[in-house]
Amino acid sequence: MKSCFYSIIFVFFLLFINSLAFSYSKGEFIYSGYYFQDDDNSNTFDYMNDFNARLDVKDYLGQLGYKIRVASTIDTLNEARNRFIVEDMWLQYPLGNLSVKIGSQLINWSSMEVFRPSDIINSYYYDGNFAYPDKLGEPSLRLSYQFPTATFVFLYMPTFQKPVFPTAQNRFAGTLNYDEIKALNFDLNFLDNETINQYSVLFEFMWGSADINFNYTHHIDRRQPANVVNLNNGDFTAIYLPVDQYGFGYQFAYRNYLLKSELAYRDFKSTTMESYNSVSQLDHFQISLGTESTLYHPNNFESTLFIEYQKIEAVTESERASLGLFQNDIFFGYRLNLNDDASTELTSTFIFDIERYYEIIFNLSLSRKFLDRLIIDVGLNKFMAKSQDDIYGVINLANLDHSFFKLTYPL
Repeated sequence: MKSCFYSIIFVFFLLFINSLAFSYSKGEFIYSGYYFQDDDNSNTFDYMNDFNARLDVKDYLGQLGYKIRVASTIDTLNEARNRFIVEDMWLQYPLGNLSVKIGSQLINWSSMEVFRPSDIINSYYYDGNFAYPDKLGEPSLRLSYQFPTATFVFLYMPTFQKPVFPTAQNRFAGTLNYDEIKALNFDLNFLDNETINQYSVLFEFMWGSADINFNYTHHIDRRQPANVVNLNNGDFTAIYLPVDQYGFGYQFAYRNYLLKSELAYRDFKSTTMESYNSVSQLDHFQISLGTESTLYHPNNFESTLFIEYQKIEAVTESERASLGLFQNDIFFGYRLNLNDDASTELTSTFIFDIERYYEIIFNLSLSRKFLDRLIIDVGLNKFMAKSQDDIYGVINLANLDHSFFKLTYPL
């Protein structure tokens, strides 16, 4: 109820944003509808209708820069989905080549479209768009030093932001419904609301036409929890563990192709707890390769092709499956931009598992502007899978097939 109240207040505030004078401001209202096949379950919603609002403001007071980016959702059927999210809310001040930024921040050190080993800082809000979940702003202090052809970044993070998962009523939850979400600190005790010292560093530089980075992160994981059962009450629990990640990224342009690669090694801390027995996660490498190419057609159309591949290494085939949906997969994406007055864009994507039999995720969407300002998006998502010899994989999402409709009014 509290999140609904904040959401309504935010919507009214957004109505007056155009009267405010910022060097950069952007807002939007969005109506979204998701329509699922009937699952014969009276406890779930077979369709979702929600109203979303987002405000993005950036300006300067002298040399002091600031940004506010917040989002709100009001679901007409499921009150549990009402939310107010802070994505960016920070102050930034330059000191010569050093830039200091403090506050909630969205941080992305990955150049990949889908398989993103380096994108690990922010927690996700999974109770919404399955393909592109929102991120929660990470309260942090960021120090960035600019060299002539390189950048060094130090990031200090004093809190743990829990990922937000759908409730059992939400069809986006699939068959994975957590009763509890917990985290362990670096002493392997349960983390409450206390401050915890986490940090990450990035060194990025240019070498010829290549953009290269090395990164290291020491924090509480946000991506691959230990899935355990509480022996006292039977609750299915996600426990996020301390992890050290060592990462590398590389991309360069060759003719009409942009070539990308990322490599990460994830080193988890594990423990044994009386109520859960073993609480552990597998150490592993995560390798991602990708390319994208844009073709320009004589009729002014523009086509972009995306191809990415990801594999988890240093574990067995069955262990790979336990670490996530995309453990040995290939992604194909195609976007056709008509470059017309209506900004018409058609997008189609496929994700194929090349190790597990018949696991495919397909998306098709069309975006087009009409009545000068309104933007309409329609599409569908299809999850195809066969039962395997384990409990993992896309079969847990096989009941998520849905079509969607989105109407956006930008301010």
